[in-house]
Amino acid sequence: MGTRIIDPQPLIFDHAAQFFTVTDPNLAELVDLWSKKGLVRQWHGQIGELEAGGHFVPFPPSPPRYVGVNGMRPLAESILSERLHLSSIWALLAAFDDPLPMISIESAIPFEGAFVKGIDSLSWMANNTAKLSGLQRKGPQCWTFFSTAAFGKQNKVPQESVPSTTAEKVKEAMLEGVEIALGLQKDSLKRPFYSRLQLWGAALPTNSPGIPCIFDSHGRAGICGDWLLGSSLEAAALSGMALANHIADYLQSGGTCPDEFAVGLHNEFQPVKGHDIGQFPGLDSEGQMNKACDIQLTM
Repeated sequence: MGTRIIDPQPLIFDHAAQFFTVTDPNLAELVDLWSKKGLVRQWHGQIGELEAGGHFVPFPPSPPRYVGVNGMRPLAESILSERLHLSSIWALLAAFDDPLPMISIESAIPFEGAFVKGIDSLSWMANNTAKLSGLQRKGPQCWTFFSTAAFGKQNKVPQESVPSTTAEKVKEAMLEGVEIALGLQKDSLKRPFYSRLQLWGAALPTNSPGIPCIFDSHGRAGICGDWLLGSSLEAAALSGMALANHIADYLQSGGTCPDEFAVGLHNEFQPVKGHDIGQFPGLDSEGQMNKACDIQLTM
């Protein structure tokens, strides 16, 4: 989870996890607590799928979608969570003086986030300004654009030192993808007055053992993380809760029968289904992520 704030305006971008959903009652209870603390709130903005040419299909509002009140990073900092990622995604942060044009009558809905279909360079776009401040706010609009995993693999470079020629090529390809997604003429999109490109060199897991946690009772070591269950914030939270409860049960037992508490030491890895930017209930684009690369299914 990452949020970048550019002073002095400020410009605010969520440039990693865009939102999360909750279906598990245990996590729902925890999210209610985060909400009461002012860390998260429901995102009521319109989200859906955007096809090339500007055709936007809204998603139903259920299950509820949540975002960090001041961006996703403060939430991560508040709970001291970390994620392990394995695939590559380009993130383009762009600030525009004016709202993005949407010429298609079908896409007249002022959406705030969209999973983009049918465009190699683009898998997600989100209006951070509307998400965090509401559509009524005047001034610049801050958008986050994510590439597909396949595009990320095709254009992968050392993320610590991205060549300027690669950065420019990727930026132009992603902005061209935005034009196609919105049904605009080529080169008609106004240039952003601010942009920053980032390569998430290890963005999401492509395979997983499909268990909540791993625990070696003899070595007295445990592992948790979103990659154990899939690729979502809910998976990360459930994994951490599962390991904490398992360790508590082990300690309460006195450790007299350690073999009974060994978990996940021999599970094989299986492909993870999901969208290029994670797993979200009700999304058709399952399995898209695994088209990006051939993976080893066992460790």
